[in-house]
Amino acid sequence: MQPVTSKKLPPARSRVWIPIVAMALTVAVAALILWLLRPTPRPDPTAAAPTAGHRGYRNRSLLRRTSATAPAERATPTIHGNVYNGDGKVLEGVSVVATTFDRAGNVPAPVGTTKTDAAGRFDVALPPGTYQLNASLAGYGPTSITAQSGDTISMVLPRSGVLQGHVKDENGAPVRRFTIDIVSVVPGDAPAPPPVWSKTFQSEDGSYRADQVPAWPVIVRASADERAPGLSAPVAVGPGLTRDVDLTLSAGCTLTGTVQDKKGNPLPGVLVNAEERVTAGSASDPALQTATQAQSEGDGTFRIEHAPLGTLVVRAYDGDYAVTTATVVAEDCAKLAPVKLVLSKGGGISGVARGADGAPLAGARLAVTDRAIGYVNTSSDQEGRFHFDSIPPGDVRLEMEHEGQRAMRYVGIKDGETTTQDMILFGGGNGEVRGRVTAGTQPIAGARLLVASNHGQSAGIALYFPVTGEDGTFRIPSIPAGYYAVSVMSTTQGKGIKVEAGTPTTIEFDAGQVVPFGDATEHPRTARPAAPPTPSP
Repeated sequence: MQPVTSKKLPPARSRVWIPIVAMALTVAVAALILWLLRPTPRPDPTAAAPTAGHRGYRNRSLLRRTSATAPAERATPTIHGNVYNGDGKVLEGVSVVATTFDRAGNVPAPVGTTKTDAAGRFDVALPPGTYQLNASLAGYGPTSITAQSGDTISMVLPRSGVLQGHVKDENGAPVRRFTIDIVSVVPGDAPAPPPVWSKTFQSEDGSYRADQVPAWPVIVRASADERAPGLSAPVAVGPGLTRDVDLTLSAGCTLTGTVQDKKGNPLPGVLVNAEERVTAGSASDPALQTATQAQSEGDGTFRIEHAPLGTLVVRAYDGDYAVTTATVVAEDCAKLAPVKLVLSKGGGISGVARGADGAPLAGARLAVTDRAIGYVNTSSDQEGRFHFDSIPPGDVRLEMEHEGQRAMRYVGIKDGETTTQDMILFGGGNGEVRGRVTAGTQPIAGARLLVASNHGQSAGIALYFPVTGEDGTFRIPSIPAGYYAVSVMSTTQGKGIKVEAGTPTTIEFDAGQVVPFGDATEHPRTARPAAPPTPSP
């Protein structure tokens, strides 16, 4: 085992597009093929309560209110929309769950839930902030979308296939009580999605059956008391089809360590959890939550039982320090050395939010995104100034939104330093994108699209999020000419387009169609799954 106390960052070329994956939770095809995510979380009953008088992890997904915050944002806003099937018909009784990061930046937790009415409509009132919404219904593949309070969104659920199999121990005996989670793998710097589907089974022969499977490759995770979780390789199943996926659970290893500050003082009451890198060494560096959580004792020590063999990402969460990450390669339980987590204050970002003309923007919404911290939101003050603190060292995504316009870029964070980075919206142009979203022959109203254009590493990425009208059409006028990636959020539909000056570019999507992902075949757990597809700029 060899602990490493720095995050592994993907190459700059891939990193430019990876944020779109987590932000939109959508798959774009052609110019970009992206991984998706999805929710139906289950709280961890083993998680310890914070120590009395100790400031535990702070959820910063919620937007901090300032004097510049618009009056409409001071009330509790609502995320609303519709859910359709693949033929464009509205679906009643769909469960819609909103999640945020209450206990840790990589462990989502539910904060709101509702069901669609007879018109397929839903409304979720949530405090200002960023949320992941999951929609699910028996017989359909679940889907998700990232949204901010006040957004209008719609989701399309295709018919589901079936994943089934058996869960056994290392001796081949059936495990009789276990939980099956279907999870999406996302890049290692993207916020963690909850499982798209989860169910606990009581089965004499260790069998399970999942009939709510997304339209993209997923990983099946099995977990049981006193055993390390087991993960399948990526597997895809088409609508109406059935695939068998068996899993083996072992006792796993005991992972121990200490949490301390830079002076060597032990830190009690710190939340510690572990993830497994499912494709260690890949550019996207995805990880999945696998082991139970722990809390450091009075002497700073912690103990995580039943951790799996493999490359583990161990993180410490505390309200007084930045999130700290260590990488552990566990090849032999008997040779596991204690992990030392040294917490620091991290770094910060300060800057001014500006319009395309350079003028400061008051009340702009800004968000930092990273796997370790999830979403951290703030808003600019009357002079356009903004600040983030306690950000882990490394490259993070910084996004700004103001009156429907958005820009995003990567910012490097150094421990103990504040990085100065203004955020500037992109100017207009004489290009235009028009389009229509349908499911079958039916128009999809309220569908949210992601339109992104890479302006280079120094300038960043321009983002547009048009929403379709009642007739399923959308329009983005006055944008610069160039290449764009366009995708329908919560679906597998996406294309690359070229926008030319003075000529409208037209594009249509059938959100009811499922883009095939090839033969993602299950493999024994001893074989490492292939890296998820990454987009080409």
